Amino acid sequence: MKIFHCNHCEQPVFFENTTCVACQQALAYLPDLSEVGSLDASDGGRFTSPLPSATDRFYRLCRNYTEGGCCNWAIAEDESQFEFCRACRLTRIIPDLTVDGNRRRLPVRPLDRDDREASLCSRDY
Repeated sequence: MKIFHCNHCEQPVFFENTTCVACQQALAYLPDLSEVGSLDASDGGRFTSPLPSATDRFYRLCRNYTEGGCCNWAIAEDESQFEFCRACRLTRIIPDLTVDGNRRRLPVRPLDRDDREASLCSRDY
């Protein structure tokens, strides 16, 4: 299993995180680098990451990240013609997220802090 860390405070983070629990820095999965990286706002809704491998790269957030809160992927600038990330573009059916309870129907959803703590406490190591 790959371990990810916040690039600002080095706190371990989960793949599903959209913010660092320790320093509140925005996070996203950067599929072109296969890394979860912290994000720094740039101009025009674009972001950069302090990851050394992300130097001179710009990203936008998936529409399901910004509007639905059900994705944590970023979109590399060379895929700027898409409003959804690669993973969301492959999802065939997404329930209407404005309807109560539909967010739970998604196959994967970002975990909130209580979910993460409960899953950590319930695992046998």
